[in-house]
Amino acid sequence: MTKNKIKDVLIGIIQSSTSPKAEDESGLKIKGKRSKKTGVKKIHVSEIRASKERVIRDNLLEWKNNDFAMYFINLFRKKVYQNWEIQTLGATLYMGQIKESISSALGFCDNIVLKDYMDFFVDNWGKFYYKKTSNFYVGSMKDDAPIKDFASKYDYKSSFNRIMSQVKQADAIPDRKKISTSDIDPVFLSGGDNMVLEYGLLLPVNWLIKVKKYSEEKAINYVASAFKRVYTNGDWMKIVKRTNDLSPYPDWFQVKDCKAFLLSAEEEKLQVSFSKDSNYFIF
Repeated sequence: MTKNKIKDVLIGIIQSSTSPKAEDESGLKIKGKRSKKTGVKKIHVSEIRASKERVIRDNLLEWKNNDFAMYFINLFRKKVYQNWEIQTLGATLYMGQIKESISSALGFCDNIVLKDYMDFFVDNWGKFYYKKTSNFYVGSMKDDAPIKDFASKYDYKSSFNRIMSQVKQADAIPDRKKISTSDIDPVFLSGGDNMVLEYGLLLPVNWLIKVKKYSEEKAINYVASAFKRVYTNGDWMKIVKRTNDLSPYPDWFQVKDCKAFLLSAEEEKLQVSFSKDSNYFIF
């Protein structure tokens, strides 16, 4: 894998959980109510360790459950009740359930949606729930009433455009390195999902055509299927961003149009450039 390997932490639908149980060095099992659909959720140890640092990542697209937990705690204390007592770990374990509830109403839940929901909830429902019990329980954020209220008023396109503009300005790649088959091949062997998370949409499809001798149709289907799987888990923003970051692409790329991969109108904002002088791709 390259140094830019995306860690395998989904930001989309995460199964219900309540309390941690040590499993191995790489993850924790969470005991809780199982459903036929979700089963038991693994939470990576980094979610727990990072929560102790009390530092929220700068890039919203890279937030994990503990970042959202810390953000919500700070927001609630600032706008509703400054002496609210809660452990970050306890709030972290609820994030997956909240995402799942939002996804049921909207059809998906990425990092942008979850943060917007937290802002909306605190502004419109925070005081209501606090006064109801003279306390606040994070699980209340899963309730149907606030989620349906949010869904009925939410403008995802506006938030998407704003966040993508911020990310593009903050995360431009100044020190691009050349990418060769020796970099891509191990990622390809680990699966299409990892490939599109690591290299976006256009680089994998053209690499498959040139190096693996896929037909254009087969390569597009392979990448589109991987993108669709990642999309359902809410991680597709990383793929759109990575596709943008790696441009300009060389003119010799056979597939230059992203429309074959995009699944919604919001993603049509994806804009990449091509150049005869682009010499970063040497496969």
